[in-house]
Amino acid sequence: MSQSYHDPLDPAIKPKDFVLKFARDNWESHEMRIEEETTRKVKNSAHCIQLIEPNDIGKAPNRTFIRTLAEDDSSEDCDTSGDDSATNAQLRRIDERQRNRRRDRSANILARRQRRRAARVAEITAKIAEEGEEYGNVPRKDFIIVEYMENGDFANLLMKLTECNNYSKIPNRVLWAFWLCLVRACVAMEYPPRKHHSARKRPIIPENAVPEGQAKANRMLRELKRLGIPVYNQVDYETRAQQHDQVKGDLIEDIPQGLKAVRRQNLVHFDIDPQNILVSGFELDPTGLEQWDSLRQQEAARAPPNKPLKPLSSTGKRWDRINGEHELVPKLKLADFGLAEKIKRQKRNVYYFNRRFKGKHGYYAPEQFGPEWEGIPNTRDGDELADSSIAGFYGPHTNIWGIALTMWMLITRFKPPIPPQPQIPPDTDTSNWNFDDVNSIRSNIRLMGFAQPISYCPLLRDDRVDDYNWADQTLRQTIYECMYHRPKDRPTLDVLLQQAKQKVTQEFPGETDQVVRAWIHKWFYNPPDPGAPQSPRTFPPELQHIEDHFTDLTEARRYFDAKRNSDHEIRLHWRLEFDKTFIYGFQLIQNNAAGFQCGIQALVDSLVDFLRRKNPLVAPPSAQDLETRAQAMQDRGDFDLLPPGPDPTQMENNILFKLSAVVYDWGQQHGLNLRLGYRPRDRRPMYESNLAKDPVQMVWIWSDNAIDLTQAAQNVYSGIHATDPANPDEGRFDDDGNLPDYVNS
Repeated sequence: MSQSYHDPLDPAIKPKDFVLKFARDNWESHEMRIEEETTRKVKNSAHCIQLIEPNDIGKAPNRTFIRTLAEDDSSEDCDTSGDDSATNAQLRRIDERQRNRRRDRSANILARRQRRRAARVAEITAKIAEEGEEYGNVPRKDFIIVEYMENGDFANLLMKLTECNNYSKIPNRVLWAFWLCLVRACVAMEYPPRKHHSARKRPIIPENAVPEGQAKANRMLRELKRLGIPVYNQVDYETRAQQHDQVKGDLIEDIPQGLKAVRRQNLVHFDIDPQNILVSGFELDPTGLEQWDSLRQQEAARAPPNKPLKPLSSTGKRWDRINGEHELVPKLKLADFGLAEKIKRQKRNVYYFNRRFKGKHGYYAPEQFGPEWEGIPNTRDGDELADSSIAGFYGPHTNIWGIALTMWMLITRFKPPIPPQPQIPPDTDTSNWNFDDVNSIRSNIRLMGFAQPISYCPLLRDDRVDDYNWADQTLRQTIYECMYHRPKDRPTLDVLLQQAKQKVTQEFPGETDQVVRAWIHKWFYNPPDPGAPQSPRTFPPELQHIEDHFTDLTEARRYFDAKRNSDHEIRLHWRLEFDKTFIYGFQLIQNNAAGFQCGIQALVDSLVDFLRRKNPLVAPPSAQDLETRAQAMQDRGDFDLLPPGPDPTQMENNILFKLSAVVYDWGQQHGLNLRLGYRPRDRRPMYESNLAKDPVQMVWIWSDNAIDLTQAAQNVYSGIHATDPANPDEGRFDDDGNLPDYVNS
């Protein structure tokens, strides 16, 4: 919920927008308390979302949060000042002591630990009871207030780019500026600037201190030193005070030098995705603001009178940034630290296993989904994961994976492949590989992984795909390396930060300041209307091949609009049809085929269940039957109007259209009027048009976006079986259409 605060004591102060966040079902929320506590760990970071204290907007401060002990971790988080330091050798000795203590399972040691934990639990329980009595046992209201980001999130940008113009190329200067922001956000989680920034504290003049200039004029330096009276430099003090005041609450993230660099926080976000990357404003001096105003005046003159431009927000330039860091491209901020956690060393297996499924399905890092988990014994108190270098080894490299995957989505406009697809390393001799056997390919890649790094970054370094050559090769290579399977193979934050600082100032052909400024303004402040035609053609190009399926273009356009708008009345009707078919839930029938063959097998699996329920006298077809039928339809020219070429953005449409035509053709032969429906991951059900006229019977399959090892881009399809009413909980999916845990695993 977004709100605006007006200072009642000073109406001249500009209203401050903010976001109020609370649980949907109850005022008391342990998760909300954890998110508030974790967000404070990145307080004052320029590229992380910031909390707004209730008293800053005229509200009473919330009650103190007393954290209870976790079931899998009895130790407490400690928050150092940042002024302490330790050497790598000292940390190794600490690790060794912790490892020895963890492996000591003698009865006396275990009993002592249990007594210590019981005493700590009793202490926390007493504090909670005391706090309850203090507030009259009134339930606590859990909420957090965070700053409002007027330009939305990355997911919104992706949606606009995809819906309005699939082929809009992002300037490389914009991509590198975005990448620098994301790297800095990762640095904030590892080295929070509230602990390490040189201007994090305002300088304080010691009591009874004498200005250095006055001491020198009176020749008192030696005497003051003898008496222990401090001397300070007035110019230096004023300079540091001004620096602190300028960046207060907005500190840039950098990696500290020397021994302080060892004091890592090891905060892992676990939920980095486009929805949690927000777009803020600019940092402009008067000249930069004047240049933006000039552009906006030109755009306002061309804009329709009923479509005013969004206001442009900015702060002044900051002295601790590199030159021009946020003058052309707005600042990004990482948000939603509800799942973030400081990962500790030398814990039991259960500690690392309980964090394996943190995050959203499809965004897991190899530390969470890797096959190395298969070799971990099912022992709750074991130490195998504490010593692992992949499975359960969460850290800054996990955050690096997350920002790389987000940038991959921004460049390719694809969702993350499910399951993640290991890529054949460049320059690999594949002359003896069997590309007809996907399992054989994966086996070969896994064997290669022992000798060289294996990445899960498809398309960007594939010689067979040139759709993304417009993106800087260095950036594509960096993203590729950040998605390596082994954490130790990924670039470090130090390397990434230095590289991004250099590349963000590089000039690229045709990308002048005016070009970059115009692109940013178009997509953040004056985006085209979704669904607006991008060419003079009146019929959507991706639907030209189905024109004969509709009586007029109006009907075709309603279908086209429904596929784009999840709230369209037709789309809601499709969902109703899907829910009526699978009233008790459903199960997925997965197969190992690829591309169109995968869709054919999914269609066969769905037809088996459909005919069992609706027409038990009709025998279901085999995959070979439908493939033969599809080839015959191809030979007679039924698919000639499909969009030509290997363009990956059209591949899903082509496959689904073919499947829809095949199921219609097979149904007509058997006296059935069939239409294909499909359920995309994380989206509402849709149907694919064909020649079937109402009334029709729907055959549903599941569609998951993925990347195939032998093609530029493909889709993974699964058959859908209705759940038996006698066992209604089996196969139930959640409201968002996500797979249940047993399917994910």
